[in-house]
Amino acid sequence: MEKSCGSYKFKQDGKILKLSEVVYKMKEDKKTYQLAKLGKSNYLISQIFGGVGGFMVGWNLGSAAAGKNISWTGMGIGGGLIAISIPFSIRGKKYMKKALKRYNAQFPETAGRIKIDYKLVVNGQGVGWVLSF
Repeated sequence: MEKSCGSYKFKQDGKILKLSEVVYKMKEDKKTYQLAKLGKSNYLISQIFGGVGGFMVGWNLGSAAAGKNISWTGMGIGGGLIAISIPFSIRGKKYMKKALKRYNAQFPETAGRIKIDYKLVVNGQGVGWVLSF
């Protein structure tokens, strides 16, 4: 799992999977499935808050670039929504990491070779976590 362009990429055997496919693959183990669903829910909530907040900030920055007045209230609300999205993103990453670890543990021949690495990334599209395994 890695984060790119504001969303997560999941790969299995070189094939890119959708988040819903990853969650579905974990359905056999109740605890793993529950963790994956929590990760997906938190991720979606973070995307909604972050997307709306980013739109509000971006709209005002675009207005400023066009020489129009900036709505500082809109900027503040947008920044607040972006800030609210961060804990949801962190929790979503945590739950998906746990779910992936449990899922991969079912395959002992590959479980020892998988290294999970994560880092916080801030770029033009927002703030997010990059998970690599």
